[in-house]
Amino acid sequence: MIRIDPSESAFEEVDRPGFSLTTMSLLISDSQSAEFNLKHFRLDPDAVTELHSHKHEQLHYILRGKGILTDGKEERTVHAGEIWLINSRDPHAFTNPHKVPFDFLTVVSRTAS
Repeated sequence: MIRIDPSESAFEEVDRPGFSLTTMSLLISDSQSAEFNLKHFRLDPDAVTELHSHKHEQLHYILRGKGILTDGKEERTVHAGEIWLINSRDPHAFTNPHKVPFDFLTVVSRTAS
């Protein structure tokens, strides 16, 4: 067993084109799990992530606040306590149009479909 203390993981700016005001803390890395990663994302007010997709699946557990999740066709307001599944290769993007931070955990499957 491995105990993970989120307070020991620093947030770093997501340095990726099309991402603004977004930070991420890697809670479970490749060296700790062969099957998945666990990331904590924080979107500050007015944050944007570009529409993108991955070869892996993702689960997003909304921790705090609310934001907008889009697949490029429709937008959904997501709230604290909800879980959202993004299937392999499905486009998605998050925005935070609100005045408070929007936080969520992301479980990233390392098994590609």
